[in-house]
Amino acid sequence: MEITVKESGDVQTLILKGRFDVMTANSAEKELNAFLEEGKSKIIVDLMDVNYISSAGIRVLLAAVKVAREELAGDIRLVGCRPHVQKVFDMAGFSQIFKFFGSLDEAVESYQQS
Repeated sequence: MEITVKESGDVQTLILKGRFDVMTANSAEKELNAFLEEGKSKIIVDLMDVNYISSAGIRVLLAAVKVAREELAGDIRLVGCRPHVQKVFDMAGFSQIFKFFGSLDEAVESYQQS
């Protein structure tokens, strides 16, 4: 998996490309934890180019959103889920936990409105 980090004001974006599975989840977890340890709690994870997500990938996102919300009064918002990736969230019942957006701009704006 390829990971790119982008900063827009106080919003951090983690752009993922490829498979988000047990083999790659650790890399994404390290990046998310680095944001959280620095107190950066407005985070967007761009999944537009993720073609597969496993339970390991979802576990990383769930752990990070818990810290962001409970310890830092922040959030993690997801962008651009492909239908088959969105279906994994839906089937697992996690669609109600995350806020999903169609574009990066919409997700960034959502932080400015809250």
